[in-house]
Amino acid sequence: MTLNQFLLADEMAQVEAVWRAKLVKEKADQEFTYTLYQIDDFFVKVRARKKDMSLCNFECFEDEQSALTEQ
Repeated sequence: MTLNQFLLADEMAQVEAVWRAKLVKEKADQEFTYTLYQIDDFFVKVRARKKDMSLCNFECFEDEQSALTEQ
């Protein structure tokens, strides 16, 4: 899957792609868990509420360094 294909996919297809992705890094604060995944040649950062693990948003990056330095 390419980054463009991911961005054009519906939410369910995006969730399925992330579910199959390679876990790169995870961190948390008091309210959220931030998880970075690699899908083929791009990265997706997922933010989820710790209270109920509900998905808040995805952020996509073309390289790992950008994903790791993004606040």
